[in-house]
Amino acid sequence: MSGYDQLLTLIEQQPLSRSLPAALRIANSITDEEWASWIKLELMGYLADNPAMRKQTAVPEYRAVPGLWYDDYGRSLAINDPGLAFINELRLRQGVTELESIAAGNGPLVMRPMEFSDIIRNNFDVEVSIFQFQPRSVCQVLTNIKVQLLDRVASRRERISAIPVNQISQKAEILLLKPNLYGVGVDLKALWRRAFGKQ
Repeated sequence: MSGYDQLLTLIEQQPLSRSLPAALRIANSITDEEWASWIKLELMGYLADNPAMRKQTAVPEYRAVPGLWYDDYGRSLAINDPGLAFINELRLRQGVTELESIAAGNGPLVMRPMEFSDIIRNNFDVEVSIFQFQPRSVCQVLTNIKVQLLDRVASRRERISAIPVNQISQKAEILLLKPNLYGVGVDLKALWRRAFGKQ
């Protein structure tokens, strides 16, 4: 099995929290900075403390989940205009390990993205503070990220096939787990050290 086929098998069979670190090693091996930067964003999240995040970086559309906005009294924001349906979507910034934890949940999930609440208040003169969505929506986000990864691997087939097979490992990545808002998540500093070999 070629390194390219081995990487495809890993992506298809394993969660993104395992396949993306392997893809990052390959991206670094072929000196593909654009791909490596995208992987770091997906692994560590589209967050200000991620070194791969740039001022011009936008959270991709494929990370959007549908949901509903509520005010502090539990009243939902009714959107009747189909052209404004995008208001009831939120693009998730979390890294894939945290997204996998969120997707495993059972009940509705609630976030307080105040920057978007301010936008709605300023443009529609409506007070909302809570965005609620279902965990199954996050499963679709993870599928979208996997498709994006497969597309990026396919577009680099020749370069990936040229590297030694032993650089693509299916061994488990050992990372420090710690409690977070959704249960248990990965320590981003440990992930960063693992991805770049820093101590």
